[in-house]
Amino acid sequence: MRKIPTNSREPAARKPELPLDLTGPHVTPGAASQQRLYQALCHTIVGGLVKPGEPLPPSRMLAKQTGFRRNAVTTAYERLIADGFAVATTGSGTFVAPRIPARAGAERRTKIEIEPPQHNALSLGCTHIDERALQRFRAFAGRRLRAFGSEHLHYGDPRGSSELRAAISDHLLSARGLRCDPDQIMLASGTLHALRIVLGAILKPGDKVWCEDPGYPAARRAIEHCGYRPVSVSVDGAGMRIDKGRISGPQARAAYVTPSHQFPLGVQMSMPRRLELLDWARDAGAFVFEDDYDS
Repeated sequence: MRKIPTNSREPAARKPELPLDLTGPHVTPGAASQQRLYQALCHTIVGGLVKPGEPLPPSRMLAKQTGFRRNAVTTAYERLIADGFAVATTGSGTFVAPRIPARAGAERRTKIEIEPPQHNALSLGCTHIDERALQRFRAFAGRRLRAFGSEHLHYGDPRGSSELRAAISDHLLSARGLRCDPDQIMLASGTLHALRIVLGAILKPGDKVWCEDPGYPAARRAIEHCGYRPVSVSVDGAGMRIDKGRISGPQARAAYVTPSHQFPLGVQMSMPRRLELLDWARDAGAFVFEDDYDS
């Protein structure tokens, strides 16, 4: 029989089950079912898992979800309404109250202060981008999106795109005379990501790492947060003072340097100082991390 089209709407999507924890420390063991359900509902509402004004499931549906009798659900809802956690509207159902009363002993959420990135004239990573550069970027991005295929929706090589690593290998050969295979290249999201990966692979917790002073503060913090001990080594007009490093951190296992364009002083490490750094690394069996951020 041919189906006759109608103007009736499609049935609404079924509301997902209410996230309830009926066994946590907020529930009194051995209490009556309506008491345990009330405590779980309060914990869910106060914890923000359901927002003010959101509907609570019908008593029949919640009874089916929890396995409690329907009268236990009704009693818990009535207590929620009496205590100001919910409101009931005739013909519409039960809703979370617009304003939730404070509960004694409720856990206070710790506010995490995150300093937003600065975009001032002398802020880190702020370069001038003109409209022409933006137009070219949009054109490149559009071209790549038009070539988007199903292969881009799967996990890729954890080292990064093989095509990009091959292009980087070619660039290093032509621009730096550095021969390397694409399989020797690993892409990271930035200096700090790369530091965490490499330091974790070659150092042990508590190892000392030379850091330029003054130097890149974010890298120093990353080294410290990963469980290593940064050692401040002063910088002069020729770069990091290797003689100072030998005194302040003789047992260091690595050195983090910006020799091509020292941050933030801008000096370039001299060739004698570079050789001195390599001699120290060879004698100490240590590693040198060159952050060539400015290329």
